[in-house]
Amino acid sequence: KDQEERALEFIDAVLTLTSAVVSVPSGTAALTDCGIIPALVSTIALDSQVIQNSPAHQSPFSKSSDSADVESYSDCLLKFISAQAIQIIEGAIVTHNNALSAFYELHGIEVL
Repeated sequence: KDQEERALEFIDAVLTLTSAVVSVPSGTAALTDCGIIPALVSTIALDSQVIQNSPAHQSPFSKSSDSADVESYSDCLLKFISAQAIQIIEGAIVTHNNALSAFYELHGIEVL
């Protein structure tokens, strides 16, 4: 569990750096050419599957007084990483047409 949390924290740090690079148009072009969009789309797809299969996953409208349903730190990190990946894709799409094309070809809307 501790190793999983450290790995997720590392991914968070890498995505934070990636976000900074994507904020520069030449950085977006370079990362898009290196395949950042397919990597992020697949990450979001995998994260969605993990979160949906998590025992803590339930509808926010269902009531439960059971304390075992509290989200773990790893679950929160995974959701945050997914949100970061979506923000990076959005930033890339806004500034670089090839990023939009790659996202469209990967059926990224269906994944989201």
